[in-house]
Amino acid sequence: LAKNWLPRLIQVGMATQEAEKRRVARNARKRMSVSENDGSSGGEMEEEAQDSTNLLSANYVFNTIVKPSLKHLVEHAAFCSLGCANQGSKYQLDATFGMGSAERLRALLQSPLPPSQTAKCASAIAELTAAIQEANESMFAIQPLDEEGEEMKSAHSPLESCYKLANDVVLMIERRVCIYSFDACARKCSMSASGSGTFDGDA
Repeated sequence: LAKNWLPRLIQVGMATQEAEKRRVARNARKRMSVSENDGSSGGEMEEEAQDSTNLLSANYVFNTIVKPSLKHLVEHAAFCSLGCANQGSKYQLDATFGMGSAERLRALLQSPLPPSQTAKCASAIAELTAAIQEANESMFAIQPLDEEGEEMKSAHSPLESCYKLANDVVLMIERRVCIYSFDACARKCSMSASGSGTFDGDA
């Protein structure tokens, strides 16, 4: 979903940004013209100004609509992939569904997936994070505009928190994959050991 639609949303946002710049510049020229004509078209300018206040800027849409939806998508993917946070992790993993279900079902939903399923989810989460990273970097071209139509440079992208969350999830699930791998290796080595505790490489 994110891989297909985030690039399209970014393209629409960039086009909207350029249209917004042209609209602001056009209104600025009209204001100058009105001031030179002693305000003869003041009523028309007030009507256009009122219409412009009803328009949503690209940066506003990404901050208020896209960002919360994308964050919820990452949280849901994290819960479905991990079930619970790794032991000792600072990250708090919240359940995104099943909160009102029976205790046994909640315990099942919040338990880790088997190693094979965890590895598959790790690949999917990595692809999601890469898509969010690309969109986050592109967001620096969609900045809020001032009254003159100039971009107000911001050090943070609206999608920065979503990317940070997705990156934390990737680190957590990759650590879990490593834990599973070490555990499988330890079991294999234990089975290869002789009764005296000596490792048998030919076993």
